[in-house]
Amino acid sequence: SLRHRLRPLGSADAGRVLLGRVLLRTQEPEKALAEFLKLPDPPDDERRRTELDCMIGEALLRLGRFSEAQARLGRGDLTSADPRRLVLLGDANLALNKIPEATDCYRRILAAESRNPFVHHRIAVCLLKSKSPELALDHCKQAVEISPEFAQAMYHAALACTRLRR
Repeated sequence: SLRHRLRPLGSADAGRVLLGRVLLRTQEPEKALAEFLKLPDPPDDERRRTELDCMIGEALLRLGRFSEAQARLGRGDLTSADPRRLVLLGDANLALNKIPEATDCYRRILAAESRNPFVHHRIAVCLLKSKSPELALDHCKQAVEISPEFAQAMYHAALACTRLRR
């Protein structure tokens, strides 16, 4: 829960986290990033550092600063990275057209969350970009099977079919 995450923070830092999250949700990533960058980097707490990296990485992604987001999200040990960090890192890699790296991030999530329609969709996008429409179509079908009203997955399934001439 949010209260559990904020407990070790001082009240000023907790306020910055909350304000930054509100600013992200209200489409003000520049202001959110400014708040997040005022937070101290917790060197001894991997969980808090990952959370801070995710918040900063998300703001950077929304600002179109993909290389900076990739660098921030990719630092540290990724062997046991949490799904949110992997999605954001995958999105940064995808935006930078680093398709194998993006695909790897998404596949690692899928290994733990096989019924995640959004991850299936992101893998499909990667596969379309890497000219594998047959496999992309399979992932789009899985995304739509899990979430029947997932319009983007339906669109990319149609795109895969077009490329397959079906």
